Amino acid sequence: NKIRSKNIPQGLLEVVRVKDANADEYSQCVIQSCRFHHNGQLLMTAGLDKMIRLYQIDGVKNTKVQGISIDDLPIHQAEFCNNGSEILVSGRRKYFYSYDLVHGAVTKIPYIKGRDEKSLEKFCVSKDNQYLAFLGKDGNVLLCQQSSKQWISNLKMNGNVHAASFSPDSQLLYTHGDLGDIYTWDMRMRRCMFVHNDDGCIHGTAIATDNAGRYYATGSDSGAVNIYNVNGSSGIGGGLAGGIGSSSSVKPVKSFMNITTPIDHVVFNPDSQLMLFASQRKKDALRMIHVPSLTTFYNWPTSSSPLHYVTSCDFSPSGGYVAIGNDRGRVLLYRLNH
Repeated sequence: NKIRSKNIPQGLLEVVRVKDANADEYSQCVIQSCRFHHNGQLLMTAGLDKMIRLYQIDGVKNTKVQGISIDDLPIHQAEFCNNGSEILVSGRRKYFYSYDLVHGAVTKIPYIKGRDEKSLEKFCVSKDNQYLAFLGKDGNVLLCQQSSKQWISNLKMNGNVHAASFSPDSQLLYTHGDLGDIYTWDMRMRRCMFVHNDDGCIHGTAIATDNAGRYYATGSDSGAVNIYNVNGSSGIGGGLAGGIGSSSSVKPVKSFMNITTPIDHVVFNPDSQLMLFASQRKKDALRMIHVPSLTTFYNWPTSSSPLHYVTSCDFSPSGGYVAIGNDRGRVLLYRLNH
């Protein structure tokens, strides 16, 4: 499962649809989350039917290996954490759950200390296995330890926070919200380093960082997607040690206007050569970007690609597959032959 290092050419994406990842047992509800384990062979799905399902992915059989029921939590988000040994699930409740993959134990975390959030449905996980960042109310990001699930501190931005993503080295956290501003947080100091307006954005809806530490990408409610150079737009190396930096003049290196409904998903592939973005408000609203040239692939998806309403997506750790969950309870699986 080493990340492929071969250069992917622009323009034409070599992609082949294989057997649906969850064909062994389709979900009876919308796929809220589909995620690959870092071993590359395991795929997780979760949704409002309160079920976590695990599949062994080989592109041929895609056998279901396990189903875990979380009785009192319609699942809005599920992520692997603690180096892939746990699955964390959350929803519109003040509590959340952890499932231990090694021991098969389900643990309920009843609340986050000192907070009265009634929903913890959105969160992100740091790659260094240190942090969980729950998107709270009134612009608060609630930081917890991945191992203990204990609250550490809050980060507060203006407006409401709608999306967050850690940098690949987990030293920075990027947040985006309904005022259209992007905040860069220093995780060691736990303070804001830099704020800038997302170019042309009124309400921010999505944010993602690439694994190379070069770019981050944002999505907005207008359907626009902007890609920014990290060194040019987050105050890094910009002499901001004296305090918070801010700017309204930071410009993206590229903007995409292919979709006209709110962007719900922005995902980079493991070697940062591909990026996809999607909106679940419009049928088949997904585009794939060739990152080195900052261009869209013209041949995929096609008008006959049965994506339907895209509700979740992920790349396998090697970059060989892309999984696309939809409103029909299916996870479409495509092999990328590059």
